[in-house]
Amino acid sequence: MVAKDFIEEQYEILDVGDDNENYKELELFTYLKSAYIQLQKDRPIFKEKITLLTVADENEYFIKDDVIDVDVVVINNIPYKKRIINRFNEECFSQRCEKIFSFDADKLYIYPALKKDDMEIKISFSKAKRLDSEDADLNIPIFLEESLRLNFLSRACEKLPDRDNRNLSTHYLKRYKQEIYEAKKASKTRHRSVTSDFQII
Repeated sequence: MVAKDFIEEQYEILDVGDDNENYKELELFTYLKSAYIQLQKDRPIFKEKITLLTVADENEYFIKDDVIDVDVVVINNIPYKKRIINRFNEECFSQRCEKIFSFDADKLYIYPALKKDDMEIKISFSKAKRLDSEDADLNIPIFLEESLRLNFLSRACEKLPDRDNRNLSTHYLKRYKQEIYEAKKASKTRHRSVTSDFQII
């Protein structure tokens, strides 16, 4: 779906007409851009794989500024275990032998640092895509369109002056969070089912 078509579908809910005074030009597109990024943070959609080369004794690697989170790191055909940054730091200081990684603020951290140059670090990560224009395609699965709509409406209603609209903004935000929760829950259930079936076979 194209961004401007998505916005136009919400006109009736937001009471946007020819004599509208509530929204300036491109304001709704700004709300959509931020809602689109938030949806990708809460429910990663776009995945990418890259390969970096090690630098001897280096344990920090800059990846890209559009990375939301790193899912998998494999070095020299050995998968590394993921840790949140605080836990990663604790384990580094305690000098445990496990091969671990973390991702924080555009940087990939690995432990222990490798002693050789030019070894391959294979990385799989989720990334964020921006909307550059109202003619851009949203590129999201159909089942996430409702989540995006609720987040967008929450942001748009927040701007309107009266209390009822602020309450409506909160209402849409709660519904958005519920949609995201249910989508994550459904995803975990699907993955569990696939694993179970595989083990039975």
